[in-house]
Amino acid sequence: MKLVIRRTQADVKGVFGGHKGVQFNLFYRLVLTPEETALVQKYRLDMHVLSTSGGGVHETVADAIRGVNQSVHSVDVLLGNEATAKRACDAFYKLILVAQSFGGEEVVDFPLGVA
Repeated sequence: MKLVIRRTQADVKGVFGGHKGVQFNLFYRLVLTPEETALVQKYRLDMHVLSTSGGGVHETVADAIRGVNQSVHSVDVLLGNEATAKRACDAFYKLILVAQSFGGEEVVDFPLGVA
C-alpha cells in the first residue's frame, strides 16, 4: 500500500486582477496492491471512513483510491491535512493486516515489547 501525495500552489487574483494571495492544493491517492484490493472488495472496506472534516464531510477508502483534492489558504492547514491523511492510511493499513490474518493464528509473547 502506498500513499501518493502531490502539493501545488497558485496565485489568487482579485476581481480587478490584483494579487489576493496564494492558494495551496493537496492531492493524495491511495495505491493498493492487487491482494489489498481483493481484501477491500471481500470485506467491503471501500466505504471505511478514513477521516472526517470539521464540516462533517467523510473521506472514505474509495475516495482515497480515486484521489482526494483539497484547496486551502495556508501551508499550515495543508501540512495538517497531509498528516491526517498519513495517519488515517496508516490505521487503515493495520486494518488490512488484520483482514489478511483471518484463517491463521498469531502467537503473542509476554511481556509485550520484550524480544
